[in-house]
Amino acid sequence: MVQKGTKTILIFAVLLAGLLVAAQVQAGETSASASSASVQAAPAGTSEANDQATDWFHHPAPWLDQGGDFRFREHFGYNWKTLRNDQKVAGLNVSRWYWERYRTRLWDTFKLNEDTTINTRFTWEFREWNDPEFLRQRTDFDEIIMDTFNLTQKNFLGLPTTAVIGRQDIKLGEGWLVAEGTPAPLEGSRTLYFDALRFTWDLGEKKTLDTIYIDQHPKSDWWLKPINDREKYVTLEQEEGAILYYTDKSNKDISFIKIITRLKSQV
Repeated sequence: MVQKGTKTILIFAVLLAGLLVAAQVQAGETSASASSASVQAAPAGTSEANDQATDWFHHPAPWLDQGGDFRFREHFGYNWKTLRNDQKVAGLNVSRWYWERYRTRLWDTFKLNEDTTINTRFTWEFREWNDPEFLRQRTDFDEIIMDTFNLTQKNFLGLPTTAVIGRQDIKLGEGWLVAEGTPAPLEGSRTLYFDALRFTWDLGEKKTLDTIYIDQHPKSDWWLKPINDREKYVTLEQEEGAILYYTDKSNKDISFIKIITRLKSQV
């Protein structure tokens, strides 16, 4: 019931945001149509035409930015211990593994105003199995997960702070301490997200302070149910975390000064 109520609130928030954006677009249609009349299409095959096509995809409207990427990976090996142990439990003994991974991601940024955006991203990674041969389904189409859904607000409450509320990727510094929020073995870098509240404070002179609260649940359908849900685990336990991260780039000889506190909850 809690999940259904949360999803209802999210859907209502998105619809309300859409209405606000539509109102802004309608108000600017007159000036936009006047300016577009003076724009001429570049000849096909030219660099100008390619730039126009790219811009049309990435910036189809003043209130919308979008993009996508595709990743292909191939895995081949013998006697991988963790996979082999899993098969022994099932009464099998497999030494050769070979599969391919195809990951597609599409994302959108909805601009409510200069300081406020709603960010979404859908990720779909399916696998093609070559070995072991006993697998009945050679192609596993898996699920489509929304691994980004957040509200980003600059100048939060009139303060020199950027707030990101919701599902998001977080990489602090080089990513040595904080980078991946979904490290379950079978997740395999399909996603990296954290369900978190993040506030980045601008302290001036190239100094920032991040204050972050994380509430990570094991199953991917905790509050945003995937399409074709496979009830996959993205972490091995329920986790809560609090992070303070201070960055100081004002001195060219010191790139970072970091202070981090992180707490974990019970399984």
